[in-house]
Amino acid sequence: MHYKARESIRNNSKRRQKCALLNNTKWRKIFNVLCTPDVRGNRILVSYIENGKKFAFGFLPEESDIADDHIRDPGLWGSGGPLYYDEIYELMIPFQDKDNHFFKDNFSKEEAISVFETLNGIGELPIELSDHCLSIKGYSNLSSLP
Repeated sequence: MHYKARESIRNNSKRRQKCALLNNTKWRKIFNVLCTPDVRGNRILVSYIENGKKFAFGFLPEESDIADDHIRDPGLWGSGGPLYYDEIYELMIPFQDKDNHFFKDNFSKEEAISVFETLNGIGELPIELSDHCLSIKGYSNLSSLP
């Protein structure tokens, strides 16, 4: 997608948000925990502000790709270039699932609890630990404005 078109979509989507829960500093702290070698191998689901709850498959980025306000090369995230933190609506890291090829090597729920506790040590963050995944919300929800 052309840079100008992407920037326009990004700005319009940001105006539709009800409440941003994370700023760039918090996203960097989160990715610094998630991109360590023992956690980084997990496959994730990510949704963007322009798509709300539509998730795409991806991998966590390399530590060297974490910049001040974006991820330099998000790989399979489908963004086609730098991914700005304010474009992320939600990240989900499903637990290990032997029946699902995509998530068969992800961490177990016990390992996720350890990561969850590490992330909670950073401060109050919009992180949830369910029976199936660890989720991090960038925004509370989208408004109904066009």
